[in-house]
Amino acid sequence: MSIWRTEAVKVEPDIKLTNWQVFSIPSLDGVGMDHHFNGCAESAGDPGRVSSRIVNFNPKTMIGTTRSGREYQLVGPPGGRRSDPDYVWDQWANFNKVDPKKVINVTNEYEGD
Repeated sequence: MSIWRTEAVKVEPDIKLTNWQVFSIPSLDGVGMDHHFNGCAESAGDPGRVSSRIVNFNPKTMIGTTRSGREYQLVGPPGGRRSDPDYVWDQWANFNKVDPKKVINVTNEYEGD
């Protein structure tokens, strides 16, 4: 499976994410913990997606804004083990040198009101 960069925020400013989860990792800048969305983008049959750091989340609308400025709307219930999104997460984490032992699944914090 291939991994590619996401379109620029100007081209794709918002994404509906299905089969989603949220992971907490040690911040890539070394200060604190960062949360990242992971799941499948509804558009273009995207098999997997990892967001940049979440900076804001509204549990009423289920929309989160990331460091890039992109908005992710979480659609439907969160997913469990999912082959494509899990593969993309693993590749992203490996590329960013994230220690798998320090990844925490915080999906329950984002399940809405």
